[in-house]
Amino acid sequence: MALELTGIEHAHKRALLKATGITDEELSKPLIAIICSPSSMANGNHIANLLDAVKSGIYSKGGTPIVMPCANIAEEFATGSENAKYAMPNRELIADSVESILNAYSFDGSIFVPSSDIAAAGMLLGAVRVNIPSIFVSGGFMASDFVGEEYANFSHIVAGQAKVKHGKLDLSKFEALENSACTSSGAATTTSVHIAMDCFLEALGLALPGNGTLSATSPDRIRLAKETGAALLKLITNDITPRMIATKDAITNAITVDLSVGTTTSTMLHALALITELDIPKFNLDFIVEKIAPKTPTLFSLSPDCKFDTSDFNIAGGIMAILNELNSLGLIIGSALCVTNHAIEKTFSKFNIKNSDILKRASNPIFATSSFVNLSGNVAQESAFARKKQDSKFPTPFIGKAKVFNSEEDAMANINAGSVQKGNVVVIRYEGPKGGPGMREMVSPIIAAASLGLENDVAFITDGRFSQTFGTLAVDCISAEAHERGKIALIEDGDKITIDLAKNKLDVDINAKDLKMREKKLRTKDTNPTGQLLRYRFLTTSAENGLAFRKKF
Repeated sequence: MALELTGIEHAHKRALLKATGITDEELSKPLIAIICSPSSMANGNHIANLLDAVKSGIYSKGGTPIVMPCANIAEEFATGSENAKYAMPNRELIADSVESILNAYSFDGSIFVPSSDIAAAGMLLGAVRVNIPSIFVSGGFMASDFVGEEYANFSHIVAGQAKVKHGKLDLSKFEALENSACTSSGAATTTSVHIAMDCFLEALGLALPGNGTLSATSPDRIRLAKETGAALLKLITNDITPRMIATKDAITNAITVDLSVGTTTSTMLHALALITELDIPKFNLDFIVEKIAPKTPTLFSLSPDCKFDTSDFNIAGGIMAILNELNSLGLIIGSALCVTNHAIEKTFSKFNIKNSDILKRASNPIFATSSFVNLSGNVAQESAFARKKQDSKFPTPFIGKAKVFNSEEDAMANINAGSVQKGNVVVIRYEGPKGGPGMREMVSPIIAAASLGLENDVAFITDGRFSQTFGTLAVDCISAEAHERGKIALIEDGDKITIDLAKNKLDVDINAKDLKMREKKLRTKDTNPTGQLLRYRFLTTSAENGLAFRKKF
């Protein structure tokens, strides 16, 4: 229900709004919430410029914008510390904030301007929950520069850290890389989930074309923000709401596109959370793995898997070109409604692949199927996510001896001390959604192994989250997690572990009798969280449900 402002009984509301400088004429128009996540950190420093553009678009079509910020965490700044445990819980905090803001103020419509995947996913969950006319325009990615004749971006810094430690990169060259890789505000241009979620929203139909692949500081992004503001007023006029757009068909389209560009773990978790929030029957991880992934070719792969970044992706045609290419295989449901108030096929049919060296055609894919796999076996009863790598140097299957650690910090200390050797499978547990709590993203142990020259000689498995694996064979989101007495909690040093991406299997070589004996003796570790993390432990669910909060108590 829209905010009621007419009549004597609502004079106090008008007075409070007038205190902000709003005029009587503006009060007579639709009130639009611009829910955003600005900050002075690199990923959101430019959002203020986008907000001005969004406001301009709203004003141009007869609306009145009101900015409503919400909390947001840039996960990169917390990586490798306890602070990273707050990233995924922040998604639920943002979803609740959106619900609170939109319901408490009864806005006529909302525009979401996220600057991270966590913010985008939280806003998306809140948008479908409240279900008033809404649209997204994301912050976009940061500009890249060159070091010598090569692109420099965020992934090169991460890889460079390992090379410096291993003596493979001169410190002066690394300093030049550090000063050139991130030359503007915005999200990293690599396999960043920030970018993946921007692309997901575009493919879903809740953002205009270009949302996923236009740079943060380009004039095109500013124009897109203005067009987004104007588009919302049309959504209000036609009473088009998020649940009319985010249907099973549209989510299938978005997941198909996401799989075709080499999904990240976090994007898959956000997609599963959306499905759980909407209570869509017979639509779950099994459906994705069995019905969508096997049919979906991998058409694009971002740095560090290859030399291309998001700016290249945009030049080659972007998300709409991928939709059109996948549609030629019958994999896209073109009739799905989008924010332009027509079938999404009407939009993507105008876009074609412009450079098939960057963005592959369906006739010549990177992989014939999706690079995303969900492994099964006696280690993973519910889920275990992995990505096939382009030009992988790992044997299939990879068989190694377990080296077990009960936290990221424990793993880091031992890797740096040299206790992890060639042929080990590094097991990091009690980092799941409940065990962490928070399921923090763990890149540091993989970088540490690479710095010792082990990048192609060890594998990692965890009930936590890696998301971006920088060439290393890694399996994450293993469920049931150790905190829930999952089988990963029973693995001991020296156990033989097999990771088979060809057969989608993850097994530990322990007979059933020994497993039962270990289970009887198991005493799970408790991290004794407090505050928000304690509440998160009791409310969150497993990776299979995207870590969505449970709805029954």
